Amino acid sequence: TALPISLLMAMTVSGLSGRGFAMDTLLGVMAHSSLAIGLVAVSFLSDVRIDLMSYLFGDILAVGPTDLWLIWGGAASVLLLIVSRWSGLLLSTLNPDLALASGFNPKREQFILTLSLAIVVAVAIKVVGVLLIAAMLIVPA
Repeated sequence: TALPISLLMAMTVSGLSGRGFAMDTLLGVMAHSSLAIGLVAVSFLSDVRIDLMSYLFGDILAVGPTDLWLIWGGAASVLLLIVSRWSGLLLSTLNPDLALASGFNPKREQFILTLSLAIVVAVAIKVVGVLLIAAMLIVPA
């Protein structure tokens, strides 16, 4: 369920970014609000015991063979996406006007980059943890 929710959040962030909000502000607000909503939702589960510390900070020892296949699959899909769209991504990142003149849609390229970031976040939640992923997204901005 982490991947569909991450893709939904990526579409929400991409939709709101064109309305005058900075992308780093949107990432910070959306990341922490979804974390808060998730913690409230988990607190309503009465018959399920969940180790919240492993989700918040990650647990490398809890990664199994299935998780490794998901991590490799996510990494391969993101690499394939970036390699196949490299010129459009590079042009739209450096100069959106030049990308538009070259026939690339900068909004679409930004959306593709945001979707690839969502895939990386969804794959890395179990290993790195939600709090550390949010920090890695916000601190550089």
